[in-house]
Amino acid sequence: MPIHKSKIQHPSKIIFVTLVLILSLISESCLSTKETSSNDLNTLEVQLENILNNVEQIRGLKRTEDIKVNFLDKQGLKQKLTAELLTVDNKESTYKLEILLKTLKLIGSDVNLSELLNSMYLQNILGYYDIETREIYLISESNTITPSIELTLAHEYVHALQQQHFDILTLTKNAEGITENESSLLALIEGDATYVELKYLDKYLEKEERQKLLQHTYTESAGYDTPEILEKIMLFPYGEGFSLVTNILSEGSLSGLNESYNQPPITTEQVIHPRKYFAQETAPEIAFPNVEIVLGQEWNIIHQEVLGEFFLKAYLEIVTNKSIAATSSSGWEGDKYQLLSGPNGNILLLSLLRWESAKDTHEFHNALKKIRLSSDVNMRFEILGSTNQVLVVVGSNEETYKMIVQAFQTF
Repeated sequence: MPIHKSKIQHPSKIIFVTLVLILSLISESCLSTKETSSNDLNTLEVQLENILNNVEQIRGLKRTEDIKVNFLDKQGLKQKLTAELLTVDNKESTYKLEILLKTLKLIGSDVNLSELLNSMYLQNILGYYDIETREIYLISESNTITPSIELTLAHEYVHALQQQHFDILTLTKNAEGITENESSLLALIEGDATYVELKYLDKYLEKEERQKLLQHTYTESAGYDTPEILEKIMLFPYGEGFSLVTNILSEGSLSGLNESYNQPPITTEQVIHPRKYFAQETAPEIAFPNVEIVLGQEWNIIHQEVLGEFFLKAYLEIVTNKSIAATSSSGWEGDKYQLLSGPNGNILLLSLLRWESAKDTHEFHNALKKIRLSSDVNMRFEILGSTNQVLVVVGSNEETYKMIVQAFQTF
């Protein structure tokens, strides 16, 4: 995949941004450029129309209204997107994610996550689809169609078709505030667009263009220091989403993919394991005791949410390895976590994770033992009685930990 996008949300704005996550990707100097000319067959308008028609043919959907495609130079597009980013009402949720990642030592203690994410968007943008205005914006210094721009447009045009046929704006707004719902829906949306993009790459780009794109896609970028967890979070909708979509298509056809928007996945578990999506397996809600009462008035809940199988797997991949992560996360049956702030700026992370079987429970518990041996995260954990539940506490001393365990055991 040569390009990657990420959704930015605001109560009145949802845009799909095209980013370069691997900076060695697609240097314009090494790709051929399709110049515009006075010949009608080679005009920019005709080229754009051909691209849109090709996408419609691959996806099996026709536009119901015209889509405006705008070209801006990189500085102009940065300025426009900066205005969007400055109005995005996601600072609170980003701050909560920042606390979680710092507590687990997945990012440095001095990182400002909001600034880092905004910088990544602005430095690496190729274009975006504004779902509110129904317009596509592409970076081009000379209004020419390069292979990278062609693929960017193909991908973003799928989002325009999704909006026209499935109203993904409403779907996205309905999922807001529940990370698992947001992530799994985005995986369907981006997996769909990625599928079309790869089909387009194979069918409509010349062999030399394909080779150059793929060669630069998988070259490591020197000096680009992105926290591994952020790369995993940003890549999830495309890699796992693409896998989900190909599984949906293998079960039927494009009409089956269309139907999936009537019942999109609601957990990242369903995305990672498509069979669970087809079976409509859901995760039960996990209940917590009132830990604030146990800990005292100085402690307050900052945030509570669900980690989900994807985040858990990503974390385990970083602190152990992919084999252990796959084995110890695949039996996930639900979870809940709380972040609490206490005296002197202390942060507590409490997480209760439920597993499908005793075997799954012990596999996860064994993975935690490996983490404790190799990590300096202040983590304590145990299986609660004879249940398939594991309680994880990060940031506590032994006395506080015992109080928390007692609260959960008697709850």
